[in-house]
Amino acid sequence: MLVSEFQFRWLIRRDVSSILPMLGVDQDNLIALLRQRNVIGIVFVEEQTQRNVGVVIYELHKQELHILHFGCDSQYADIYFPAMAQRMTEKLSDQRRTRLHVNVPEHDLSSQIRLSERGFLGRQIDDIVVMSYYLHKQHDDNDDDHYYGHQ
Repeated sequence: MLVSEFQFRWLIRRDVSSILPMLGVDQDNLIALLRQRNVIGIVFVEEQTQRNVGVVIYELHKQELHILHFGCDSQYADIYFPAMAQRMTEKLSDQRRTRLHVNVPEHDLSSQIRLSERGFLGRQIDDIVVMSYYLHKQHDDNDDDHYYGHQ
């Protein structure tokens, strides 16, 4: 399976119909979410076909980024998912936002594994696993509460 390079760009209205299946949300809720002042969407576009292959919707906070929704074309998830995670961790900086969080359903083990392979730590909270990435090893949370992917 040969996959071309991809680029990322801001999510625009014409992208909505193509990303809805990746996110599993309805269009009205997605548009309402994107209208919030601190919410940003980016899409990952395959250069050769100009097809949207991934999407990340995230919320900006003063010291962290919180990924609200993420999705990837399941056919190419092993290729694009790590690149999406890498892109989001690159948005962190010493001066501003130093951590990144994403809530992953407990049953979505493949996403949990893929994120843990990228350095994310997981913490179970009810039926959600909060996957967190810290720019520095020192963080406020107790390390004992985290699990480190597939041990």
